[in-house]
Amino acid sequence: LADAVDIIMIHDRSAAAVLGDDGTLRGVLTENDIVHAYSMGALPTCSVGDWLCTRLARMPKDLVDKLTVRPTSTLLEAVALLNEQAEGESACRHLMVRSEEGQLLGILSALDLARALYSACPEEEVARRVGGSTAAEVMKPQSALPVCSSTTPLLQVLRQMRSSRQNCVLVADGALAASGLQGVVTPRDAFRAFVEHVPLSVQVGPWLRGLRSDWTLRAVETEDSVQHCATRMVEHAVHHLVVMSPGGVAGVVSATDLAHAVGSADSRPAQVGDLLGQGGTIVCGAGSTLADVVDVVMMHDRTAAAVVGDDGALQGVLTENDIVRAYSMGAL
Repeated sequence: LADAVDIIMIHDRSAAAVLGDDGTLRGVLTENDIVHAYSMGALPTCSVGDWLCTRLARMPKDLVDKLTVRPTSTLLEAVALLNEQAEGESACRHLMVRSEEGQLLGILSALDLARALYSACPEEEVARRVGGSTAAEVMKPQSALPVCSSTTPLLQVLRQMRSSRQNCVLVADGALAASGLQGVVTPRDAFRAFVEHVPLSVQVGPWLRGLRSDWTLRAVETEDSVQHCATRMVEHAVHHLVVMSPGGVAGVVSATDLAHAVGSADSRPAQVGDLLGQGGTIVCGAGSTLADVVDVVMMHDRTAAAVVGDDGALQGVLTENDIVRAYSMGAL
């Protein structure tokens, strides 16, 4: 396990494919596997193959086919597959990418998907799916997250992470205000501790300070857009962001949350009705002057106005081109 963790960290990944002596795929070792192994006292010398044979492995060989996508699969199809099993006891935040012949092509993490969805997908498609969604709308609320004090032993922190099925633990002394938050422990930290043989009895607060871990790099505001959150994750290569409100920590948003925000949105094709109300519709009376209508249209940054009679019946639509014609002909 120690050898595999070294390689994963060197290449700044979050999982590794495991091959047998004959080159066949045996499964995938993920960050969550290390959280489980470390908190259960598994030795760094434990072989990866032996770990994958335990019932705690997140992606053993018998789950690989279920968590496989093809290189021709769309990003949204990959997100849908990830979301299908995200809440299970053995939830995995990674997908295998294999050819039709079964050849291993790569591993997709939730962060890879979030990065791709918010950078590779057409901007209008992302906007249609998430609209003006903010961090507050997609985050896990603070009440649903495990919290520990700075004096909590690392072993207990990892067990909290495992039992809560959350991939982060907030470290705070007292109220979860900005001044009370000491840091955030994630599976990446478990990786580092495992490979450095950090005793499980160490207090998590002093250990985080020794790492010079700055949680403020992970901070976003409740009103920040999901696109901003995705950009922040990519910039700092982190899977979790702390969402702050004026009163303190409001919650945490993860790469999985961002992918879910896009993948869980209504997947039907966009319809004309979806666009109505985004910018508002200007309505004026048939007796209004051209100047009055132009004022209202410009004030609301629109290009046309519906014209209704005294009975509310639609009389027509006044457009920018109508004004061009009227103006050029000297209409008052």
